[in-house]
Amino acid sequence: MKKSEIIIIALILLLGVSALLNIGNLVSRDAARQNAVIQIYSCFRDASINLDILIDNIEKGMVDDTANQGIIAMLSTDLVTADTTLKRYASWFPRVGLSYGAFPDFAHIAFTLGFSSGTVNGVGYDGVLLDNVISENETQYIVALRNDIAIIVSDMQSADNVNQNLSIRQLNAILNEFFRKWSYHDENSPFFLLHNE
Repeated sequence: MKKSEIIIIALILLLGVSALLNIGNLVSRDAARQNAVIQIYSCFRDASINLDILIDNIEKGMVDDTANQGIIAMLSTDLVTADTTLKRYASWFPRVGLSYGAFPDFAHIAFTLGFSSGTVNGVGYDGVLLDNVISENETQYIVALRNDIAIIVSDMQSADNVNQNLSIRQLNAILNEFFRKWSYHDENSPFFLLHNE
């Protein structure tokens, strides 16, 4: 066997091993994408259910904090878990291009539901639970959140369940559409319903 034939055979073997490793990485990355999509969808589906319960309570006149603290705590947990999953996936697979992590995010929205207050872009806000009563503006805020989370859930579905083939590009489009509205740069943003004087 000539030296050139040995080199060609070695190169073919190296290319074969490299191709197998790349295929393994693609399969692993795709499994991670599917798991992330399932977890994120589950969080938003649960948040949507909790928002429906919260709005039902408000419509029944249950607007004091004690009646809704547990539901808002579960809702906040759903949003923070979605936020954590999105940030973790984006940091583990930076090359796949998940564009999530800017402010505001779902953790900030969860923060606005509680006993918080703060200032963003010079605009002060009070959290939904801060003053012991869910006001009309806070009800509108919760309804807007429910409607927009329902859109995320719907956009992530195929038939009645999560679309496990949802691409990162499609997920980016869904999230970008949500945060186009839920931004402090949009004067019609639901965040301004929590504006304190």
